[in-house]
Amino acid sequence: MRFGRTIGAALGTLGGAALAGGAALALLRRPLPKTSGRLQLSGLRAPVQVLRDRWGVPHIYAQNVHDLFLAQGYVHAQDRLWQMELQRRTGHGRLAELFGEIALDTDRFVRIMGFARVARRELPTLGEDARLAIDAYVAGVNAFIEQNRRRLPLEFTLLRAQPELWQPIDVLVWGKMLAQNLARSWITEALRAQLVATVGLERAAALEPEYMAGHPLTVPSGARYTRNAGADALHLLGAASGWLGNGELGQGSNAWAVGGAHTATGHALLANDAHLLLQTPS
Repeated sequence: MRFGRTIGAALGTLGGAALAGGAALALLRRPLPKTSGRLQLSGLRAPVQVLRDRWGVPHIYAQNVHDLFLAQGYVHAQDRLWQMELQRRTGHGRLAELFGEIALDTDRFVRIMGFARVARRELPTLGEDARLAIDAYVAGVNAFIEQNRRRLPLEFTLLRAQPELWQPIDVLVWGKMLAQNLARSWITEALRAQLVATVGLERAAALEPEYMAGHPLTVPSGARYTRNAGADALHLLGAASGWLGNGELGQGSNAWAVGGAHTATGHALLANDAHLLLQTPS
């Protein structure tokens, strides 16, 4: 009897685990993008075809620019809505609304830097083509959100959150964050200023590679340096680095070319490899 009860309890445990595993699998699979068949998407001016290659990368074929970017917004949201939500909240300084106190330092740094304020001022200055692309893209993102309120990525379910509809400024603000992540020279400039104030200009210069003659200088002669130059900004960035990264981009971006004699087509190839911060998905 005792053995039988043990078996029964074990089977019950296995059954419960199977049900829990099935529910978890359903939650994970529910938001996966639809990759075959037909979808109705309001706002399109002509049919659009989306083909995914063997790696799952979507290739979009449209008959006009408006439809191209509208479909891109929809497909982008299909694949990456949570990542997009996290990025726009980062750019607006609104992470703490979801994650609480641990994100306050990041929100504070981003709001002091004013990325959203700059993006808001920039929006009216966009050319007609850029505004057309952004508006169509945003419409595509919002079409996906409206159609899939019950099929959102797992992260929204866990956080009991609903994504707000996208606005054109959300597209621009992440561009500012990318620029901030790539343009990190201000960090080393502040540290160099502190070094000059500590050991003097000549000793600090001896620690640097020799600057090529004739190249422009951005710091005027006679500039004054202090030991706490940029200290407040560096402190804020350090506090926010858990969400924004620490600026370590590896070896930096690079470009390479291959002559036509070494390619399958006989034509030269030119490629660029931009080393961005690691993300999941990239």
